[in-house]
Amino acid sequence: DEMQQKGLEPNVITYDATISACELSGRTLEALSLFRTAQSKGHFQSVTIKYVPEAQVDLHDLSASVARTVVRSILQELLELSEKDHHKAKSSVIVLKIITGRGLHSQDGEAVLKPAIHTLFQKEYAHKFTCRVDQKKPGRLLVSTT
Repeated sequence: DEMQQKGLEPNVITYDATISACELSGRTLEALSLFRTAQSKGHFQSVTIKYVPEAQVDLHDLSASVARTVVRSILQELLELSEKDHHKAKSSVIVLKIITGRGLHSQDGEAVLKPAIHTLFQKEYAHKFTCRVDQKKPGRLLVSTT
């Protein structure tokens, strides 16, 4: 708000830092709101989300905090859609493919996004979803209903 009062417009770096600060401090709803605002203003264009023929998101080039925020946003939408359909999905139906990469471009070649997203599922979504590494494509996580 202060930036906008001074006539300054936040850029992707500003949004990334602010979303990360909110996400890391447990203010996930605020992080979600900031991400959606940033996207509506043309930022985070590298985030590709598609829902047809199946839900898939590519998280390359994102910080771990922003990647977790993106996944929360998608899961929120998927949960809302499934509630509207009023029918329960069959057990173990894959509902989302998450492309994290294998960490080849990360510092020291260590994956950052994959463990961050996997941990997110273990901590926050274990009661609704299972998250596992795709054996055919190790840079991708498969999310299924539990």
